[in-house]
Amino acid sequence: MHSDQAPTDGTHREPWSLRRRLIITAAVAVVLVASGGTALALRSGNPSPAASEAAAAQSAEPAPTPGRTAPSAPVSPSASLGPATSLTSPSASPTAKPTSAQPVVPAPARARFPGAGNTGVPKGVKLKKMKGEIIVKKAGTVIDGIDLVGSISVQANNVTIKRSRITAPPDLPNKGRDSFTVVHQYTSVKGLKLQDCEIDGSKLVYRAVMGSDGVHLQRCELRNIGHGVEVGDNYIVEDSWIHSTDDGPDDDWHVDGIISSIGNNGIIRRNTITLTGGSLTGAVSVGSSIGAIDNVVIRDNLLAGGNYTVYVQDQGHPATRIQVIDNWFSTSENPKVGVYGIWYQSQLPADLVRRGNKIFETGQPADDEPDWG
Repeated sequence: MHSDQAPTDGTHREPWSLRRRLIITAAVAVVLVASGGTALALRSGNPSPAASEAAAAQSAEPAPTPGRTAPSAPVSPSASLGPATSLTSPSASPTAKPTSAQPVVPAPARARFPGAGNTGVPKGVKLKKMKGEIIVKKAGTVIDGIDLVGSISVQANNVTIKRSRITAPPDLPNKGRDSFTVVHQYTSVKGLKLQDCEIDGSKLVYRAVMGSDGVHLQRCELRNIGHGVEVGDNYIVEDSWIHSTDDGPDDDWHVDGIISSIGNNGIIRRNTITLTGGSLTGAVSVGSSIGAIDNVVIRDNLLAGGNYTVYVQDQGHPATRIQVIDNWFSTSENPKVGVYGIWYQSQLPADLVRRGNKIFETGQPADDEPDWG
């Protein structure tokens, strides 16, 4: 959505200046020796691309509370849109308010939502310390249990990273201005799953995760970054916590929790996304500035902050079948949720669905911009 996005073609690689570059090419198993002599085993795993999950189901039903054990079955965007609020005529002014009173619904306990206790590396997992850039070139590779100061470049299909912490080095050359992404999936590959991971941009690296096809984040914590996740086609971001956003070394980043500028079939569900600093844009920003967007569900999230908290825009390419339903919006960062409100009202898609959204602190309906007084 923004003009400052870095190239994502397969020729780009972040120029980390670190002690070691680790290239994963083995068919079954490779042992990499990190600094200090620690051994790391990387093994091939069964592909589980999120793209196939997004194409299989036909509904987006509410799911149980996120937790450490037995993750819920993936749910895909609905093929049929429910009744929309008054959004058929995009306008710069707020949409019409309901004529009849709507009931106030009590908010669920905050502990239901992702946070410090149910995202990131689970307690008791021993991590193997490493430094450098890991380049993954073998399809089906699984990276498990590392504490990496560096980056990961994913150049193969169906890669899994789990129970790991990846931190951008604090001493990056040029204060990180040349380093755009901590975990980067090349545009030529499909399928990247991150599960129970922590990704820290050290307030130097713009993006925590960037991927073009089949990205699946589950129970991850992303912090100290400008963008949490940039996604394209067939993605799922669920049960994750994005927070402690930052403007970068030059105070010039656009800050978004989850952003998509092109792509089909997306699920953003049961996340906590709080924009707490930087040149704020949106907790969720979905706009067709680069190409068409179709079939996206934004559901059951706890969202706060941003200039506006949610941006959904038709920006010159088709933006269709986008649903924003059953979310909770918190006034923890701003009295209006975002600095100016919840909903960015310009360039709204004609068939945008907003349904069942509420203010977390009061239960007040929020499918339309509330009357903030």
